Amino acid sequence: MLGLSIHCCVFKLGLLSNEIPLANSVMKMYVKFGQLDEVCLVFNGMGESSIISWAISIGGFVNVGKVGEAFGVFNQMRRASLKPDLIVFIKLISSCSQEGNLLLASLVHSLVLKYGCEDEDPIDNLLVSMYIRCGDLESSRRVFDMVQEKNVFLWTSMIKGYAQLGYPVRH
Repeated sequence: MLGLSIHCCVFKLGLLSNEIPLANSVMKMYVKFGQLDEVCLVFNGMGESSIISWAISIGGFVNVGKVGEAFGVFNQMRRASLKPDLIVFIKLISSCSQEGNLLLASLVHSLVLKYGCEDEDPIDNLLVSMYIRCGDLESSRRVFDMVQEKNVFLWTSMIKGYAQLGYPVRH
């Protein structure tokens, strides 16, 4: 595998520990192939990391369905006093949607609100969809109603939610 050869080369040159974009690229390569042990190895070997590094790691676990591990990395990130960004929240919302865990979904939603990311596109649509996948039409509708400027994606998600959850006609 060419990627492994490149990883070995940059490792031998000592570039991974101080070249964040390069280390992030190597991590992305391993995420693409589902090799999370290698992602962790590169991440832990970085002298310094960025919010992008954390998001790649979280996303890697989400991609392979390891939601608990994704939240473990997220908690480590918070303990390191890093503020989550839009991409991190997109990954976490995706993991809640995969799990269908309403408690976890509510927790992530509260963190989105705490960090002021609720008005960023596409967070509102993802929150509506997340609550629908958790079977909570009421919370989905609350998020929908709070959005000032509704787009076609948000409307489609809400209509789909009513249909999926057994409410094809709203009165």
